[in-house]
Amino acid sequence: MKRCPECGREYDDSMMFCLDDGAELLYGPAAMDEPATAILHPTAKTGEGATRAQIHTTEKTALLSSGNDSLHKPGLSKKYLIALLVLITIGVGGLSSYRYFSHVEGRINSIAVLPFENRSGSGDADYLSDGLTDSLIFRFSQLPNVKVSP
Repeated sequence: MKRCPECGREYDDSMMFCLDDGAELLYGPAAMDEPATAILHPTAKTGEGATRAQIHTTEKTALLSSGNDSLHKPGLSKKYLIALLVLITIGVGGLSSYRYFSHVEGRINSIAVLPFENRSGSGDADYLSDGLTDSLIFRFSQLPNVKVSP
């Protein structure tokens, strides 16, 4: 018989690794200091209390993890690794976007105003397109440090 050193389950000699946790199996029976385990008779119905006639003992013991075992949590390190990768990605993205957007060439210091074209076909509306162009040139020339080219 082979035994798993992690969970304590016994396997036959053909097995090399534990089916539950993958640990390598060792030769030898269960330790002598383990307590006997009570197993209910297979005819016991669900919800029925066990009687002495239905209980027999055996030398096989199953060790269950308590859930508070903080030393052996394989998913814990994976969570930290994923969180670290997310933080690094956010940091690199933030730094690159800061550098991209902070290098603006400067403010606009000149502007060209093109004349509006009268597409209505009516000669009476020519004064409107000329008036809009002149109005824009005048308003932009009132801005400080802006050169306006008509």
